[in-house]
Amino acid sequence: MVKPRLFIYTLYSQQDLTRAQMNLYQLVYISKLPQPLSPKAFKYLIENAQLKNMENDVTGIMIKQGVHILQVLEGNRHTIQELFELIENDP
Repeated sequence: MVKPRLFIYTLYSQQDLTRAQMNLYQLVYISKLPQPLSPKAFKYLIENAQLKNMENDVTGIMIKQGVHILQVLEGNRHTIQELFELIENDP
C-alpha cells in the first residue's frame, strides 16, 4: 500500500476563530488500496469508519475512485493525529 500523505490545514486565520474552533483540525489524505474493493467490502469499510468517527467525535467524507481513496477528517487535533498514526500504519 502506498503510504498516505498528510495535509493538515485550517481555513481561517487564528484571529477569526473562537476557542472551540481553534481546536478543530482537518486531515486530508489519499491512499491506494492493494486491490479493488467489492461494493460489499466498501460498504463495510464505510460503516466501520462511521461508527469509529461517531465514537471519536470526528466528521468527514470518504471518496473512492477505483483503488484510490480520498478522505477528509475533521475533529480535535489530538484525535486526528492519533487517527492518522493508525491510518499510516495500516497495511
